[in-house]
Amino acid sequence: MSAPKNQEKRAEWIKKLQEANLGISRPMSEEARKKISVARKLRMKRIGYLNDVGTRKKISERLKGKHSSPETEFKPGEHCGEKNNNWKGGLQNDGQGYIRVVAPNHPFAVYGKIRQHRLVVEKNIGRILKKTEVVHHINAIRDDNRIENLYLFESDYKHKKFHAKPFNLISNIKKC
Repeated sequence: MSAPKNQEKRAEWIKKLQEANLGISRPMSEEARKKISVARKLRMKRIGYLNDVGTRKKISERLKGKHSSPETEFKPGEHCGEKNNNWKGGLQNDGQGYIRVVAPNHPFAVYGKIRQHRLVVEKNIGRILKKTEVVHHINAIRDDNRIENLYLFESDYKHKKFHAKPFNLISNIKKC
């Protein structure tokens, strides 16, 4: 439905659309319409002022490097590691039951963390594990990282083969 070109017909058409969309149209006094119009203009002026790129640049330049107080100023490194309020000793459960430890310099660290059972075995055998080596938890408790509970497989193939045997006796496992 296109809008009529005649001014009177157009006004009737708009009124019909308003009644159809809003149910019953409420009459509004001319004074109320003027107040709403003034309020809209003021709002648009305010929004336009703040959205002006030049104005925003001026404000940001004025405030650059300034803080309301020295306590609120960000200081790099101030809240890292043990200084952070959420520090939990560098240990984190990875969602699969394994414990991850902060080790930012480890060659196989992911986001600065590595699984704790791999570190325990590395410390026991005196070298860094290869990527292909798999550490197995004998009692199947993933957060039990005692050395007597860990067994090192040289490959994922051997680890899967171990799990595939129907009568797998834990007593036959060689411990680290």
